[in-house]
Amino acid sequence: MKKSSSFKRGKLSPSFSERGKKMKIIRLVLILVLVVMNFSLDVSYALHVTGCDLSGRDADTLVYLNTGECLRVEVGETLIVNRKISATVRHRADWGYSRFPVKSKLKVRILLRKIEATSEQNIVFCMLSICTTGRKEEDSSLAFLTKKIPVVFPNKFPEGHVNNAKYWGHISREELHSCLPDGTAKLLTMDIDIGNKCSLCCKHCFRRDERVDVINNPLSHEEIVGYIREAKDLGLKEIKILGRGDPFENSRFLEFLREVTAMDIGIAVFTKGHVLGCDQLAQEYNEHLGINSSWELVQAVKELDKVSILLGFNSFNRKMQESFVGVDAYPETELLKDYVVFRDRALVYLVKAGFNDYMPGEATKLGMIAAPIKPENVDEIFELYTWARRRNIYMVSCPTGISGKGEDEHEREKLFEGYIPRLEDLWVQIYVWAIEQNVVSLDTFKRDGVALYPGCHVCNQTAAGFYLHLSGQVNLCPGRVEIFSKDIREDGLKKAWMSSVNYKRAKYGSKFNYRCPARDGYSLSDDFYSNIEAKVLKKFGVS
Repeated sequence: MKKSSSFKRGKLSPSFSERGKKMKIIRLVLILVLVVMNFSLDVSYALHVTGCDLSGRDADTLVYLNTGECLRVEVGETLIVNRKISATVRHRADWGYSRFPVKSKLKVRILLRKIEATSEQNIVFCMLSICTTGRKEEDSSLAFLTKKIPVVFPNKFPEGHVNNAKYWGHISREELHSCLPDGTAKLLTMDIDIGNKCSLCCKHCFRRDERVDVINNPLSHEEIVGYIREAKDLGLKEIKILGRGDPFENSRFLEFLREVTAMDIGIAVFTKGHVLGCDQLAQEYNEHLGINSSWELVQAVKELDKVSILLGFNSFNRKMQESFVGVDAYPETELLKDYVVFRDRALVYLVKAGFNDYMPGEATKLGMIAAPIKPENVDEIFELYTWARRRNIYMVSCPTGISGKGEDEHEREKLFEGYIPRLEDLWVQIYVWAIEQNVVSLDTFKRDGVALYPGCHVCNQTAAGFYLHLSGQVNLCPGRVEIFSKDIREDGLKKAWMSSVNYKRAKYGSKFNYRCPARDGYSLSDDFYSNIEAKVLKKFGVS
């Protein structure tokens, strides 16, 4: 690809030349004003493109939107945007990119518009309007995180790459349906609540809703550790911490991690990341352990060899992410108004600590979780998936479940015409890329089929374990509210396990991919997976 002389101005009429000079002066004055006032500007204008193919996403992107979308142009085309956008605009001219980065307190809204052609010359110019936001960070995290977190797999993934995250709960083919010597099906994994405090207010939360359960008599720290110890005798190998609070907002959580990993039980921790990325919060919950910063907390977790982190990450776009976790409604004085900054810092710290280090034959210990996929972020999921996987970060996404507030979210999503077909297209897009890049082999796809989590390990947790709530209630899994035991303290762990539908799958089932009993036939149609499988196989010429 040529990288020179991508733009040609041509000759303009005197009126246009005079206007061009005035516009240049206005731009220079505006830039100086913004610099002096400590604002941010990363913008210039684009002209008609000739003589160079600028369709390459990485090298020659002209306009990068804060939604993760890139606007690109082909040779001979004019870049035209007839709507206001928040974006980074890069002008590739003979001298390279023109960029003016300064710390931001304002958001620059950019409007690209086409002026009528003069002679044979199409002109596109940039109009700027500015509105106050009170933000110190840019609207998109992508540029910052891309700079901070290097690519691990720039080309095809190596042979033997493990398509999983450690301790996530996806059981191997050899272990699934295995039994103890007395014939009892093994309880291999458990989802568990830790703590009841969460400072966020996710509108889709599957737990913090009285339709799930009411916490009158929560399980104590000692009771939870005791049930894990008892479950180990039934074959338990790993647990996943999901809720009901964010686990790092529990002052005994690090103590819990140390106790459980000492039993040789692996732990995958789902967290929104704000404590792992905020010094004030990390100190608030862990000062009694001598931890006074988020980096010290990340290091303390990394010292425990059997812990993985699953970081909630719905969007690179700040406003969208704030809406997902509910901080968009917080007053400006709230600490968590800077939630996205803390989340991004947590991801950088986790990478710095080595959670995503590649070890041949081993799964990564770092994941990003875009759950649920909503109509608002469905078009960003593919980029999130490829961005993360290139960096040896497991990327899990799935549609809305119908547990807790997810029930309301599912009803809202019905209003979006074409949403399910867009989900199907997303699954196809991810699987095609994953197969082409050797994340998933075509043979594995033909054998195992489509997973609930596109491009990831199939889900078989409902044939290997259950969900233990903070209230003592035992459920099918996070996505549904079917109750196996109202209180494990009354029934006992073994009875709760053996009387569950999940136990019947573990004992008598023969599948490997159980897809999602919580969504299939409810929020997902019966033909969801078969439609995707047929389209993917067709892409590779398999009938």
